[in-house]
Amino acid sequence: MSWEDIDERLVEELRQDPRVSIVSLAQRLYVPRAAVSERLRYLTSHDLIRVVAAVHPGFLGLSVIAHVSISTSGPTEEITRMLVEWDSCVLVSITAGEYDVVAELRVSTHRELQRELDQLRAHPTVVRCNTVLYTEIIQGNVEHEQHADIGVDQVDRQLLSALIDDGRMGWKALAEKTGKSPSAVRNRVQRLLDARIAQIVVVQQRGSGSNQVSAGVGVTLHEDSRTTLERLITIDGIEFAAACIGRFDAVLTVRGSTPMAIERSLERVRADAGVRSLVTWLHLRSAKVDYARMGMLTHPGNPTP
Repeated sequence: MSWEDIDERLVEELRQDPRVSIVSLAQRLYVPRAAVSERLRYLTSHDLIRVVAAVHPGFLGLSVIAHVSISTSGPTEEITRMLVEWDSCVLVSITAGEYDVVAELRVSTHRELQRELDQLRAHPTVVRCNTVLYTEIIQGNVEHEQHADIGVDQVDRQLLSALIDDGRMGWKALAEKTGKSPSAVRNRVQRLLDARIAQIVVVQQRGSGSNQVSAGVGVTLHEDSRTTLERLITIDGIEFAAACIGRFDAVLTVRGSTPMAIERSLERVRADAGVRSLVTWLHLRSAKVDYARMGMLTHPGNPTP
């Protein structure tokens, strides 16, 4: 078995159980524990994957989510650098297709979104922007589930902040950060996860040495969006699906280990009875993927009375 095969299986196991122990990973992969530990260290130290707590945008007060496609005149570096610095921008991807850059913005109000788009359009390298609004995320990290309205205190926030940096941080280390016992922090973290305020997820880099290929898909539908998308998310490789308002009725992200795997997934999407047409683009490189951190400090969520 090649290192690439081991890495691919390792990431898939982490997607299923992000906090799984090294011992359990070694047993599942039939690979020595030292080798699993080394490959995980390699993947994380080179930022090929990150295991983090993704905090529900509703908890952060971020109810408006927009997918923005951007055409530029000249290199993309300048506009990409600007978007990466925006707190509201959780995703920036260099793409091949009709547009050069794709970004995802998360803000509190439509007026705030309009201000961000005005600033984006005013940039001298931007030729045009095309924006769709997500109305419902069917497949994602935690966004597609409503979070419970529970009281969250300062200790809970300390735990969230720690897990945002390292979703695999051990109970003992979390206890030391909060001054609580390991059993107490375990119960608190489980309570936050059960309430859907956060979820531990694997974020995988696109490009820059990653062996994963990702494509974006804009979908025009001719049937009910939720019914169709619930079918589409059962297709292998569909890692994100959202119903939209704008030039598309839905946006998908398709992930695979090869372009051929992407093609197979797209053919199954095209064959669905509810799909009228597709527009596709290839994600070449991730400049920013940060669903975890944004908004934690500026959006207080639900403080304990």
